[in-house]
Amino acid sequence: MSFFSPYDKEAHVTDDFQRYELTLHYDEDDAEDIFEKLLSFGPRLVVLAPAETRAAIIDAWRALRALYDDAPKEP
Repeated sequence: MSFFSPYDKEAHVTDDFQRYELTLHYDEDDAEDIFEKLLSFGPRLVVLAPAETRAAIIDAWRALRALYDDAPKEP
């Protein structure tokens, strides 16, 4: 979570240590930086809110997956 060290945040882990929840508080000026950091977590990341960020993350991962789906397969 050092990615988000400059930001105000609240972190919680489930009792079974299977899920970590992080609430970030940031200025709109930092939204692009946050978005890039979120993408780096890969498809295991689930953004719960805000809805716009969730949709943007989903769209970005779908676009990336499409690039790999269309790539030639090695024998």
